[in-house]
Amino acid sequence: MNKDSIERKLETMPQTKLSHEKKDKMLQTIIQQRESKQPQGKKNWFGWLAPIGGTIVVAMLVWIIVIPNFDTTTPQAEYVAEEELASIQKLWKFSGMIQLPTYAPFTVGEVYYQELFVNGIDDILEAKAEFLLPQITYFSSDNPDNKLMTVYLTSTDHDHLYEDIGEGEYNEIVEFENGLQAEYYTPSNEVSHFSWIEEGYHITITTLSPEDNPISLEEIIKVAESFKLYEITDEEKKF
Repeated sequence: MNKDSIERKLETMPQTKLSHEKKDKMLQTIIQQRESKQPQGKKNWFGWLAPIGGTIVVAMLVWIIVIPNFDTTTPQAEYVAEEELASIQKLWKFSGMIQLPTYAPFTVGEVYYQELFVNGIDDILEAKAEFLLPQITYFSSDNPDNKLMTVYLTSTDHDHLYEDIGEGEYNEIVEFENGLQAEYYTPSNEVSHFSWIEEGYHITITTLSPEDNPISLEEIIKVAESFKLYEITDEEKKF
């Protein structure tokens, strides 16, 4: 398939928003991909999570990488799973552009990274950071009490991909640090979405946790308030 035909196909793709249901579906896909790579006896992640319908038609999943955390200690770090993030070369281009959390409500065992492309084929081929949507999933290491947290980052230049705060689905509007407002939505006891706009990005924290031990709103607010500008120096990059 040549570039022109790919371009025509992309132009015919409908413009739809990345709703909570679609984000849940993407999370389900990540979990299934992770479990497919593990030995049979270890496939115990969120077996109770029912698949959620919906497909992504505005963006194309193009990269996913798994970074295990083999260090059982918890050294002082600037970002959550800082060493693992530093080893993800695809993330380096977002240095100085996006914010990432410095706090997590659990001990992180693995990190999944993926990017979604938006717009036309030229942007895809050149892999411009402003046309990529980074997504980072942090898995807990606390078996069997498994939890995860995914951070979705969408540039406000692509406002067709999200609802403004107060216009989407939510249980309540939460005001937190520096007068920021967020939508808090819990479609089930296991899943929550916390979304706000800050520094040119629409940010969503999606959490999954066992029904009998959910991640609380208070903990999610602590995560949101811990976000700081992601920066990586040449010395910190790992090859």
